[in-house]
Amino acid sequence: MNPAKCESAKSLATYHSNYDPELIQVVRITAPGEETLDEPIKLLEINASSVPAGIVPVYFGPSNLIPFASVIVEVTPDEYELIQAKQLASISTERDSPNINT
Repeated sequence: MNPAKCESAKSLATYHSNYDPELIQVVRITAPGEETLDEPIKLLEINASSVPAGIVPVYFGPSNLIPFASVIVEVTPDEYELIQAKQLASISTERDSPNINT
């Protein structure tokens, strides 16, 4: 994987964790072609204060702080359990995708 993208993903996860104390866990979602600069950083954020809404990706363009596009999917702890049980679909979280615990 691209080291600059990995660092940017960690920075983004840390920033979100510092900003929102209800953020329980951040998981990086990877896809084929993840190493290319055109593929956005994708984070699954498990947030205790989120409302159940299913899988709703939110896209952000590059910025001065994070020079890569990103996609954030925020879910409740219950929705995350459903994702792990493969009962709530539409994203693929690979087993070897790193948790970004902040």
